[in-house]
Amino acid sequence: MKIFKKGLVSKIIVIIIVVVLSTSLILLTKLFFPKFGDPVYGNRLDGIEEVTLDVNRLADIKNTIINQKEVNNAILNIKGTLINIIIDVKVDIDVVTAKTVGTKAVTLFSSAEQNFYDIQVFITQSIETEETQYPLIGYKNKLSPSLVWNNIK
Repeated sequence: MKIFKKGLVSKIIVIIIVVVLSTSLILLTKLFFPKFGDPVYGNRLDGIEEVTLDVNRLADIKNTIINQKEVNNAILNIKGTLINIIIDVKVDIDVVTAKTVGTKAVTLFSSAEQNFYDIQVFITQSIETEETQYPLIGYKNKLSPSLVWNNIK
């Protein structure tokens, strides 16, 4: 009878330890990863299905930007509700003209797209000199009517 009780007590202790460790592991996981499994962007992407930009549309916009005489190259990418436009302008282009190119790039998007997406325009020159005022960064929030420019040099 003592052997049976001794075995029963050890089994109960092991079960209690397993339950306590499991509960502790679950609580620590919730403490360190509170939003585990939730979408990265939360609900900020609600409605993105209604204002989609497909690959062909982006290619058309990119080609329109590249076909301007002031532009060497352009890159467009989308992350969530943010559109990044990177435009490399030719060496002899002044800042005012470069900003005009960036503003034209934003106008290539429809008003529905401009009212849903935030748009960033980065304007660079492949060759930098001492007098270069590049890169230029323009930002348009979905609620603002136009780009706001910031020269970081």
